[in-house]
Amino acid sequence: MNKNPSPLTAEDLMLERLLTADETAHALRLPSSLLSNAAKRERLLIPHYYINKLVRFKLREMLAWQAQRARKEAPDA
Repeated sequence: MNKNPSPLTAEDLMLERLLTADETAHALRLPSSLLSNAAKRERLLIPHYYINKLVRFKLREMLAWQAQRARKEAPDA
């Protein structure tokens, strides 16, 4: 059994569902205010998309963002 996932194609990324701030916050156990507030999103470099005036997130990108933040905040071993 191959444990390495196959590489993502452009089609995979285009078909990825965009989540609301509440959906993303629930999935990542974050306060929804962190994702709903534009100033906080910009300050923390949170990846997001505007669909008209609505803000949406890709779970895959948010998981990568969360992992990157965890690495930055981890004490040096």
